[in-house]
Amino acid sequence: MTEPNVSIKSLSSKLIEEAAQLVLQNEAECVNLCEIIFDENAQDCYAVICEEKIVGAFCFRNRRTVFHCLPFTKYKTALDKILCQKTQSVFYEFFADEKPFCINGEASGSLFFKNIFRYKKNPAHVKIMNEYILMQKNSAQDKKSSVHDPIQSSENSFRIFHAMASDEEKLFPLERAYQIEEVIPPNFAFSDQLLRDSFKLNLQSQKILALEIGNTPVAKSAIAACGQNCALLGGVYTLPEFRRKGFAAILIQQILGILASENKIASLYVKKKNLAAVELYKKLGFESIGEYRLVYF
Repeated sequence: MTEPNVSIKSLSSKLIEEAAQLVLQNEAECVNLCEIIFDENAQDCYAVICEEKIVGAFCFRNRRTVFHCLPFTKYKTALDKILCQKTQSVFYEFFADEKPFCINGEASGSLFFKNIFRYKKNPAHVKIMNEYILMQKNSAQDKKSSVHDPIQSSENSFRIFHAMASDEEKLFPLERAYQIEEVIPPNFAFSDQLLRDSFKLNLQSQKILALEIGNTPVAKSAIAACGQNCALLGGVYTLPEFRRKGFAAILIQQILGILASENKIASLYVKKKNLAAVELYKKLGFESIGEYRLVYF
């Protein structure tokens, strides 16, 4: 078999339609990338082209974070293995002087990018790699189960609200706790101002629900990204002292109701070791559809 000619090109208007079709075929695995292509005019996005056909797409957002859709890294066909080998040198050159912060996406694609950054001429060293289960709401299972029945909490005096920009001060301590426990790599230097700036953007771009007792927010969840047919749940967090009271389940059910009204399928990724969360999502009608990786440098 003749080795294919492979290149990486900026996702111009002429290439967006073909790239969008590839991403939509794998949307549950790359909701973030789908949102960027459809809602943000493919800013910082690129196509991986083999013999004039798009076989992959990725976004290198702000030259820090990689979101990707690289189906060929799953090795489903003989051509896929050749593509993985052939594209290495192309990616080495493309990322020659780049130092990423994070790779975010389906496991095989994230591992492919990890090795690209690790073995290029000016290598980037991996600080941590988090392993997740990628899950999707199973509508068929949902109809056979009782997940539509309200999940009760052991606390009666709580309030759920949609977070607005004006809620920043109230919600920031909860967001900070979430970032430190669930997101920020160990021993990674960060500032509260950096976290606050990121949270401000999330309040503008995401649908965030929070649950408060008295005047204190104790749990939150969000629609982190929306594609064309799928939406990604994220930022699910409850303060330790308020766990096992059903708050996360209540918030997720609220979000599932929102997504159902918009005819969108919910997906999420959860740490493999978080067995309690995995069981909760199964109870809510989610099933495993693959693996997901976040790689930090």
